[in-house]
Formats: sequence, C-alpha cells, structure tokens
Amino acid sequence: MPYTFWKRRALPLVLGAVCTLSVPLAAQTGEPRPLSLRDALARAAASSEAVAVARGGITGARGQRITARAQRLPQINSNFSYTRTLISQFQSAAGGGAGSDTTAAPPPECATPFMPDSTLPLETRIARLEQALLCPAAGLGGLGGFDISRAGFGSTNAYQVGFSLNQPIYTGGRIGAQNRIADASLATAELEVTAQSAQVVVDVAQSYYDALLSARLLQIAESSLAQAEQTLRLSELGFQVGDKAEYDVLRARVARNNQRNGVVQARSNRDIAFFRLKQLLDLPLDETVVLTTPLNDEIAATGVTEYIEPGAADTTASARVPVRQAEQAMRIQEGQVAIARSQARPNVSVVSNYGLTGYPQGLIPTRSDFADNLTVGLQVALPIFDGGRIRGGVVQAQGSLEQARARLAQTREGAVLDARSRQEAVETARATLASSEGSVEEAQRAYEIAQIRYQQGIATLIEVNDARLALSQSQADRAQATRNLLVAEVQYRLVRDLPLGSGAGTAAPRATGTTTGAAGAAGTSSGFGTGAGASGASFGGAGASAGAAGGAGQAGINPGAGGGR
Repeated sequence: MPYTFWKRRALPLVLGAVCTLSVPLAAQTGEPRPLSLRDALARAAASSEAVAVARGGITGARGQRITARAQRLPQINSNFSYTRTLISQFQSAAGGGAGSDTTAAPPPECATPFMPDSTLPLETRIARLEQALLCPAAGLGGLGGFDISRAGFGSTNAYQVGFSLNQPIYTGGRIGAQNRIADASLATAELEVTAQSAQVVVDVAQSYYDALLSARLLQIAESSLAQAEQTLRLSELGFQVGDKAEYDVLRARVARNNQRNGVVQARSNRDIAFFRLKQLLDLPLDETVVLTTPLNDEIAATGVTEYIEPGAADTTASARVPVRQAEQAMRIQEGQVAIARSQARPNVSVVSNYGLTGYPQGLIPTRSDFADNLTVGLQVALPIFDGGRIRGGVVQAQGSLEQARARLAQTREGAVLDARSRQEAVETARATLASSEGSVEEAQRAYEIAQIRYQQGIATLIEVNDARLALSQSQADRAQATRNLLVAEVQYRLVRDLPLGSGAGTAAPRATGTTTGAAGAAGTSSGFGTGAGASGASFGGAGASAGAAGGAGQAGINPGAGGGR
C-alpha cells in the first residue's frame, strides 16, 4: 500500500475483507517475492541452522554408539619396524672390528658346519673347534644348531612384524553400561531433532503472523490518520464559515500531527517484523516480500497443518519430548553409576601376540631370515587399594542420578501444567475473537454517526475522536485476537514436541499509542497497546479516552515478537 494512502478520502479497511497483504518496504528493491506461509515453512525446514545442529548431534551419537559396540569385539593391532645398525658393540665379539665387513662371505674353512670327530688327534680336534667358534654362521650352526647371527647381536639390518589380539571376557558391566549410554544419547539426539523441527514451525508461523499483524496495524494507523485529516478539513471549513471555533481547528490539527507520528512508528514496527521474518528464512533484508496468506482464523487454510505430524497434539505427559529426553538423561546417569562401580571389579581379557623377527645379512629380507614367536595369555586386573577414588566416583555418579530423577519428576509436572496452559490459551484466544464479532461494523457505524453530528454542530470534536479511537481499537483488537488464536493453535497442535513453555505468553507486535489530554485537546491514538489478551487492548496503554494534561504519551513497542532467532 502506498504511504500516501492517508491523503485519500476512504473508509477504514475491515480485517475480514483483507485477502492479501502486499506490504513493500521503502528500502526494498527488485521484483517482489510472493511468500505464503506454506512456502515460508518449507524454506525454513530446509535451511534451519537449529535443525542442522540437532542433526549433527545425531551423527555424533551414532559414532558414540559404534565406539561402544566395538568394545565387545576383539581388538587386533599390527606393527612393523625396521632398524639399521651403524655401529654395534657386538661387532668385535662376532670376530669383526669397527671396519669389518659383516656381509662378506665366510672363509673356505667355514663353508661346512662343524662336525665332531673323535678319531682325530686332540690337537686337531681343538683346532677345528676354535676355527668353528670364529665362523659367523656355518661353524656355530653346528654347535647344537644355534646360529648367533639370527639372535640379532651386531646385525646390521633388523626387521620386526607383530600382531596383537585383545578380547575382553569380563569388564564388570562397564561395556554394557557404555552401550546403554550410547543408546540413550542417540535417542536424546533424535528427540532434539523432533523438538527443533517443531520449534521452527512455531517460530516461522508466529513470525509470519506477526508480520501480517504489523502490516495490519499500519493500515489501521494510516486509516486513522486519514480520518484525522478529514476531521481537520471539516474543522477548517467550519471555521471559515463561522460554525467552528479556532480552538476546534487547533485541536484537530494537533490530533492529526500526533497521528502522523503513530504512522511513522507503525511503519517502523512493520519493517522490523518483516526483517525478522526474512532473517528467519535466510532471505536478503532488502528483498521485497509480499505475504499472500491471509490473516484469518482458519488455521487449516494457512498450510501449517501440513507440517504437523498426527498425534502431535497429544498432551499426555509421558508422550512429551521434554519428558522423554529427561528419561533418557536419567538412563545415561544410571549407566554412569554402573561404569563407576565396574572399576572395583576384576577385568578379564584374553591376549595373544604373534611376531616375526628377522636379521638378514642384506637389506632385502627373505622368509627364511625371519623367526616366529606366538604367545597366548589371560590377563586379570583387579584394584587392591586406591585410597577411596573408586568409592568417590560411585558416590558422585549416584548424586548425578538423584538429580536426574528429580528433574524427570519436575519435567513431568511441568508438562502437565504446560499442556493445560496451552489449551487454556487456545480457549481464551477463541473466546476473545468471538467477543469481537461485529464490533468493527458497530464501531464503523458509530464513527459515521459522530461525523454527521459534528458536521451538523450537534456533537463535539471530542466525540468524533472518541468514536474514531473506538473504531481503531476494535479493528486492532480483531486483528490481534486473530493472530493470538492462530499462534495458540499452532503451539497447541505441536505441544507434544515443543519444549516446555516454548512461546507461551509471547506478545504480538504493538503499534504506537499516542494520546493528547483533556482541557480542550481532542485525544487521538495511532495504535494500541495490545498484548496477548486482545480484548483487553488499550490505547496508549491507558484506555481509549482523552488524557489528563494535554501531553502526548507513547506506549511501548514490541515489534516482531518471536520472529528472529
């Protein structure tokens, strides 16, 4: 709607006749983007950072469960190492010196292994034995079959390949508790995704309705300004012909000027509400957005129900997501207690190691250069004395478990109260909306009569302004009540998945209220200090009546409540 609307001579717009709200912002450029509530919900569901964070929690919880499951299975590891010795203390003992060549072929007399021969003379036998001792491999290979070159003493190249296996047999309940904790953590993460998805629906719907309401309040303020302009023209015309006093003209002009301030503030509130909606949907702030979903009391027509799962309105405490999360938190603490107690119990596991060790003469080994080694064992670990450390851990875990149980009971009680409060909010909003039926038409008729009486000199300017205030208030009350009912309906239909107290009592955007005082100045209002209870809305926060001392007062503003996160 153009901002020069107040210059036209038109009757106020009625909310029931509004089918489409097109509210471009002054700072916006480019082609307008039609945006229905259904489109907004679809965009938010795909781009919500809160939901993405919650889904990341599921990924982490799945990894935790994989880790916990793996502890039941055997753990097999391998290792490989290569060492090259440059200088060894065993080189001289092996018959070489610092510069000896350990890779050279043995002398001819070492070509055959040492074989004892008792028929030879003693001197010959001793000489052959001494010669065998000097041989690096062949000679000693005949001494009981032991080859010193395969023991690694002074070997230039050393290779080691190993495999180890560890299979837990009994851990005192630790592994089972860790698996239960992992399952509970995954369930909590999945519930968090459900809760965040529901919260996104509520936030987007509420922000969308707040933008509609802010635009509607701006329309009402502009319409009220147009009426004030018309009253000023009538007063000036009456003053020119001598039917009205100058005092009436001054009061009408002051009322018109105050109403202009209200329009400026209402426009700012509208802009902020749209900014919050765009921020929630990751839209450019300077992009023109046209809201195409009407602000009516039929929630099914807005498309919100398509994003609400069947049964989401279940108010049973045990079905509420916060209660189920508290139950999982208690299971996690129970697992922590079991882990703490398992530290005082024995841990039994089967271990096995298989290794290959080789000391080849050359750089590249062969299979014959390696010797095998295989061991199998049973390990039992049992703490004897720890100074009370295990006992302290058990007591600490039990304290956390008691807190989790208390929080669960507290959450269950809060869930019952929260469900009742949301149901009461829906009933109150519906009753408030029903009470406003026909009030807009009656207030419109009363204002028309007051205008005619004022033109004929029967009514005063104060009566005209009071009738205009009553009309504006009835329009704002109707729009406020519709918004409150829609928001309450969305929250109630998602009560099962929402956090406790989420969005409860959130006020809608308020327009600016300005009033001028009695002593001859006609009171006027540009908006209405309407809170969650629409029927109790009052102009300027003090009622639709002329003020006390002729000063102008502005009510507080809460633009776009619940829009941005």
